[in-house]
Order: sequence, then structure tokens, then C-alpha cells
Amino acid sequence: MKPKKFNRLPQVLIYLALIVVILIAVQMLGTPVRDRVNSVSYSELLDMVEKDELAYVMTTGNNLVAATRDSGISASEFPKRYDVVSLLPSTSQFYSDVNAIYAEKLGKDADLIK
Repeated sequence: MKPKKFNRLPQVLIYLALIVVILIAVQMLGTPVRDRVNSVSYSELLDMVEKDELAYVMTTGNNLVAATRDSGISASEFPKRYDVVSLLPSTSQFYSDVNAIYAEKLGKDADLIK
């Protein structure tokens, strides 16, 4: 009687599948989470301010980055993470326009809003 040959193909496939799963898991853990960043026009940005959609805002020169209220970005993560970017005509113009928006909302003089 000849001894039965053991077929190792199923074992090899299981080990190969396990290695693939481990490689995928390592890649997913090592890849930082990338937020979807929306580039909005200045008028769209002012609409977002008027609708009170922005939680955090930071300006650098004529560039603005912001996090929306529904983005899930916390204060400790901002400005490393953000989901809105816009080009401003100027920083002073932006703050002037924002003051005007809030003055109208509050029914006060724009000079009293800061």
C-alpha cells in the first residue's frame, strides 16, 4: 500500500489569505485619515457664515481654512484637520463682511459687533 499524499494547497491558500489580510490591516492603520476638503468661493463662504455652518475658522494671509459644524472635527484637531478652504479678497474685508452679517442678524450697528 502506498501512503496517501497530503495535499498542501488548502493550507498554502489559507496562509496566503492571512498574509493579505494582515498587509491590508497594516496599510489601513498606517494611512492618516484624509478629510474631503471643499474649496468654496468667497460668496459661498459668506453664505456659510450667514447660515452659521462654520465651527472653526483660521486665516493666513488671504487664505482661509475652516471646519464645518457637522464635520466631526474637534477644536483640538483644528487647524491640522479642516474641510473648507477659500481664498479671501483680504482678511480685513472678510472680517468686515462677517461683522455686517452678524450686525444684521442681531439688529445692531456693525461698528458695535466684534
